[in-house]
Amino acid sequence: MLDDAAARRVYALDSSHMQLGRPWVVALPATAEQARAVVALCAEHAIPLVCRGSGTGLSGGALPPDGAVVLGTGRLRAVHGLDPDRRFIEVQPGILNEEVSRRAAAAGLHFAPDPSSQSAASIGGNIAENAGGPHCLRYGVTLRHVRRLDWVDARGRARTTGRGLAVERGLDLVSLLCGSEGTLGVITAARLNLVPNPAQAMTLLALFPQLDDATEAVVRLLSAGLLPVAVEMVDQAMLGAVEEAFRFGFPTDVQGAMILELSGREAEVLEDGERARRILREAGAREVRAARDDAERQELWKCRKKAFGAVGRLTPSYVTMDVVVPLGRLPELVRRIQEIKTEHGVDISTAFHAGDGNLHPGVHYDDRDPASARRAHAAADAIIRAALALDGSVTGEHGVGIEKRHALPWQWGAEVARLSRGIKEAFDPAGVLNPGKLLPDPKAEFAPPKPVPTAVRFRWDSLTVTAPAATSLARLQEEARRRGLTLPVGAHRPAAEGTLGLGAATTVGDLVRHLVPGPGVLAQGTARDFLLELWGRTRGGRLFHCGAPVFKNVAGFGLPQALCGAGDAYGQPLAATFQLQPLSQDVLFLRARCREPGQTPLPALVRDLLAALPRSQESPATLLWDGRSGELEILQGGRDRPWDLQRAAARYRSLLGAAQEGEHGIVPVDELASLLTPASGPAWAWASPDWTLLQACAPDAPLHPPAERWIWQSAPEVFWVPDPAPRIGEGWHADPLFVAGSFTPAPEPAPGVPRDLLNRLQDIFAAEGADDG
Repeated sequence: MLDDAAARRVYALDSSHMQLGRPWVVALPATAEQARAVVALCAEHAIPLVCRGSGTGLSGGALPPDGAVVLGTGRLRAVHGLDPDRRFIEVQPGILNEEVSRRAAAAGLHFAPDPSSQSAASIGGNIAENAGGPHCLRYGVTLRHVRRLDWVDARGRARTTGRGLAVERGLDLVSLLCGSEGTLGVITAARLNLVPNPAQAMTLLALFPQLDDATEAVVRLLSAGLLPVAVEMVDQAMLGAVEEAFRFGFPTDVQGAMILELSGREAEVLEDGERARRILREAGAREVRAARDDAERQELWKCRKKAFGAVGRLTPSYVTMDVVVPLGRLPELVRRIQEIKTEHGVDISTAFHAGDGNLHPGVHYDDRDPASARRAHAAADAIIRAALALDGSVTGEHGVGIEKRHALPWQWGAEVARLSRGIKEAFDPAGVLNPGKLLPDPKAEFAPPKPVPTAVRFRWDSLTVTAPAATSLARLQEEARRRGLTLPVGAHRPAAEGTLGLGAATTVGDLVRHLVPGPGVLAQGTARDFLLELWGRTRGGRLFHCGAPVFKNVAGFGLPQALCGAGDAYGQPLAATFQLQPLSQDVLFLRARCREPGQTPLPALVRDLLAALPRSQESPATLLWDGRSGELEILQGGRDRPWDLQRAAARYRSLLGAAQEGEHGIVPVDELASLLTPASGPAWAWASPDWTLLQACAPDAPLHPPAERWIWQSAPEVFWVPDPAPRIGEGWHADPLFVAGSFTPAPEPAPGVPRDLLNRLQDIFAAEGADDG
């Protein structure tokens, strides 16, 4: 415990430069049990408690009110386990972001979210803010990389969110806690996803005489089917500050500079790099050059990540904004910011996570001059309103804290505000945890409700699609495929009545309700990974809209993601917006029959094939096995190149060896439909009335389940068995998702998940009342 004046003064501040109050005492627990005891004491005596990581937040989320206890997590830095095969690590909240990747490096893995403060930011802080960073363009923000959280609730009780599996149906408590800014609980441990380190990376620097051309180039790049790991930009003012600070050698006579990074296999990176260079030059880049070596690459990223630190050379103080808009609206917002700069008589320097439409305009002012400060804050509010007018969000990654509470009602409808207050009260009835943060004043005037969409709308330049719940997912996918895009959940063809099967799809509403559509082909994740925006009706009959059609959004609790997979227990989905991603260019297919049908245990060659198949977002794969007939089939997305699918095909054929190989080949993805027909494989795989989803839940679980017939998919990595109650043995978790021709309700929560909390949350959604607005 620290209670001296110096410690209380230090812990009264964070990186936001704002002030709120002075804590009564600072607690620095060294164990989860000590943290639990601190929370329990605060609850018993009704003392406000503010959880704090490294203090790198920029919205005032960790600022304590007068008399509060600050619980610092800096001593909770243990690593509880690393599983290289299942690609996750279990850590305490005080470990730093960069340290997680260092711990995983020996296994060839890393933690993808990389906020600019990653050398100092803690994982607990990343989770509290649902942090992003430059490299989240391809891999997603923190939420997508959190499998399970252990937390202490507002009464000091130890809780958990679930089993930590890749697919868990039911209300997703991880989605509520991640991004909640410490208002719902104190995180004590996290199971985090890890991703493979790339074999090769190429970092390009593109210089644009015109800022308009630079922002238009971002839209062109991503609309062309390229998915870099990062697309970052700075404007001329920011570029000048960076050059003065770091002397990198940037020319400062251009209005925009872009850093674009590609990663993957060497030949893949070279191919994509040439395409990117061509697009950038055609878009108006004066110069495009690649970092010569890793040292120069690191210097480029150093300049980008420390850009705001350099702004101090330009101004005594600045207001840092964090708005985000749909990608296709980025050029409009950049132009509007230039107008706001003139209208308010302020200087603005901007850094962009341009690939996902997230901007950080820094509005300069002199804090010794009240008039200057007023102009700066008025300009900042004008920028927020401009982003909202373009269907954007108040905050993409910095969070609400105290800085943006006044602006949140400009984005939220009254019903989402009611639901959010109810969620806070369900988790923290006494209001002890981080009071006065995140949630707006309940008396505020909230935005009118956004109308429920009645037709499908693709926004090709923003890589999103909005559709009513009754929309056929297969028809939506067919239209996206014509543009080389997909909603990458693995569903492509209409499902026959009362059945599901390989690549089959029902409706958008079913996808939102049940999280996964069934056995997937070319899947890269669950519906939760790509859901951006949701319209629904609560069980009490109230209409609500939550989320925004943007790739980053931390304006409040993650309601769309939390409700995805919860069935109809909390309400009914009416429409949704999803992120689209580039579709694989080509598909490898291979069919074979083992020489000894019915052999058990599984032939070694099937185990070898399963071990050899890729487990990456870039190479989605599926393996079908029928132990009764000895038939197997492989489907894998990628490119018809010697270094990709051609190499994979040669390896699989080599492993098959003495097996009786049938058809094989590589076809353009346009021909995918011809591969997804009942004539191409066992009847059970294409249309079965029963499907159970199996996942390994123990470290010593075998490579495959002990079932005669199954379908394996790489992302999320799960097995599908055409049986409502398969014999699976120990080490496996079964979810009978589809039984007797119908989807089933979500299974019972895992041990340790608080049932009383789930009941209180259901009551909030069951409250009757008039529609929002």
